[in-house]
Amino acid sequence: MAITVEPRKAGVTMGRATLLLLAGIGGLTFALTSVYATLSAQAFNTTPTSTTAGTLSLIQADNGNGFTTLIDKMAPGDVVNRYVKYTNNGNLDAQDLKLSLADSVYSVLTTDATRGLSVTVSQCSVAWTPATGACGGTTTVLGTSTAVALKTTPLSLPVVPTTPAGANILAGQELHLRFAITLPDTNETTVNGVPPANTVQGKTASLTWTLTETMRNTTTTNS
Repeated sequence: MAITVEPRKAGVTMGRATLLLLAGIGGLTFALTSVYATLSAQAFNTTPTSTTAGTLSLIQADNGNGFTTLIDKMAPGDVVNRYVKYTNNGNLDAQDLKLSLADSVYSVLTTDATRGLSVTVSQCSVAWTPATGACGGTTTVLGTSTAVALKTTPLSLPVVPTTPAGANILAGQELHLRFAITLPDTNETTVNGVPPANTVQGKTASLTWTLTETMRNTTTTNS
């Protein structure tokens, strides 16, 4: 019996298998490509939206001597009034005005709560007249504190107007304030030219008065 091998048939069979495999891969590729195919569309504003951030700025200006002129030779019980104008110079409304104090010289004037300096802040609805201390409008007392306290705990100043709540210091608003700086009454006896220990006599303070405001409450607007 003779055995005949026909290699061409084997080649044909393999060729068909190859074609089938390629066809399968092509079909799979098409199927995968079809899965990721999609349509998209866009729309945008042809006129850009101009957007700016607001500004918050507080400017101080002396009215009369203000804070820049020496306060000299205070005696116990003396009151020195100084007048200062503050302007909310940014374009944002503000709120929560507070006063704090720093002293670059360590002395009894700002370390003794009883015998050291104190201050009372008042507001006039118009500019004060420094020469006479007169207010041609309405006077409002905003608060009182000692120099000792102001160095660690700012004094809240509920300036007028008090409304709208959260934004009562309007953009451009001027605040006309009077600072009544007092050296409290105290009793001291100097003996043979020697003052008592911890005396207020001849003591010096170098004061920086700082007013701080915060921006108005945040808002949500619809337009």
